[in-house]
Amino acid sequence: MSLPLKQRPERMRFAGGRARQLGDATVHGTFGELLQGYRQQPDGGFEHFLVTLPVQELCTTSTVSLTRGRGGHRVQPADRARALAATTDLAHALGLYDVEIDLSVNSNIPVGKGCASSTADIMASLAALVAASAPDTPQRVLHALGTLVARNIEWGDYVLSDSITLCLQRSHTLVRTYDTDLRWRILGVDEDGSVDTAEFHRRERESRRLALHYATLLSQLDAALMMNDFATAAQIATESAVINQRVLPKRNFELMRRVAGTTGALGIAVAHTGTVIGLIFSEHQSDFAARLREAKLCLRRKDLTGRIYTVRDSDLLQPPSERQ
Repeated sequence: MSLPLKQRPERMRFAGGRARQLGDATVHGTFGELLQGYRQQPDGGFEHFLVTLPVQELCTTSTVSLTRGRGGHRVQPADRARALAATTDLAHALGLYDVEIDLSVNSNIPVGKGCASSTADIMASLAALVAASAPDTPQRVLHALGTLVARNIEWGDYVLSDSITLCLQRSHTLVRTYDTDLRWRILGVDEDGSVDTAEFHRRERESRRLALHYATLLSQLDAALMMNDFATAAQIATESAVINQRVLPKRNFELMRRVAGTTGALGIAVAHTGTVIGLIFSEHQSDFAARLREAKLCLRRKDLTGRIYTVRDSDLLQPPSERQ
């Protein structure tokens, strides 16, 4: 990657003369997306967007070790080559030329399921490199550095944000982070198989009519999230899932709809370019726990195993002593 600058930055020195610098960072995966679509621009083109759905149970932790030398860069596991490529690109952008990078990626996010595994690997690794080389870097600068590097490697949702976020998918541009209190729990099912996200986007064909519908849904969802309208937000997630059935159908969609009707689930969430589908419940529902248990039993009768995911609300990000 070449820097969009007239001259390269000065070489960065190791802090305090230390022989090794370490940094780590954790980024959470997603249960697909709350809404994914596109809207038409004045020039006739289409701007693709998504609203993330980060969950507590899925995460990637990357650790970066920097040592002086030119012996090459290494990553474990070896198949996380894209994360290493991104980390190396960012090291060069930061002026870290005479260093060896040892990158370790530890993740429980399933690959090819639409849960942001690759994006989380990349972003966690970039954040870990910054933590090792410049630990006092402000969050806004970290976001900018992530954008600089990741946009040259893949499209993806901008998962450096801890809570629900609206972002422009193909430029890694973060538009808005929402301060929410939805208290959602998702009873999710993996339909097996995998989806190549890049190939899916290459085959995607936009429609002006659908762009108008997506724009309306985004406006409604923006208002719902701003007001913490947990029920309306779930309904919009369902509508987005319905539209997605035309291009990447989930075979259990109608079953999940029936279970939602039987148990009083608020809606359905899917990975728009993946294999997971789930029922949305909220702790704001007075009998939330009973509804969730009933839904698990319904799925079990159909030989489906559901796993519960906790959507990362703003309240969840506070220290336990400060939570309501």
